[in-house]
Amino acid sequence: MRDKRTFLRRVAAVSAAAAALTTLGSVSASADETGVLDATGCNDNACIKVEGDANRYTATGWYQANAPGMNPTVGHFVMTGPNLSLTEVDREYKHLEYSYSGTSHGAGQVCVELVTTNGTAGKPCVEVS
Repeated sequence: MRDKRTFLRRVAAVSAAAAALTTLGSVSASADETGVLDATGCNDNACIKVEGDANRYTATGWYQANAPGMNPTVGHFVMTGPNLSLTEVDREYKHLEYSYSGTSHGAGQVCVELVTTNGTAGKPCVEVS
């Protein structure tokens, strides 16, 4: 019975994360029978994918142009979350080009911010529990 309660709590957390991201842009979130999170969402030109749970999660960010064929952008990603703080060096990103991924642990909000020469170009976040 305890496992079922844990699963239901994690499903509720995934639903809450999806609701929170929906206000920022499109989102897709699911949990398998163990309650492991798989969430993807975008905000402006930045997108995030988080897989795992508070025991171990991996966050990945990427650049999504407003329209395919749009000029590349120059900037860097900043990944933050529980026990996670990574900043890339500036570089050129093409449409759907991934940045590096960060792996960590802990419950809380995980964010990937795309910082360009024109300022922030999106900061999607996912709640990990």
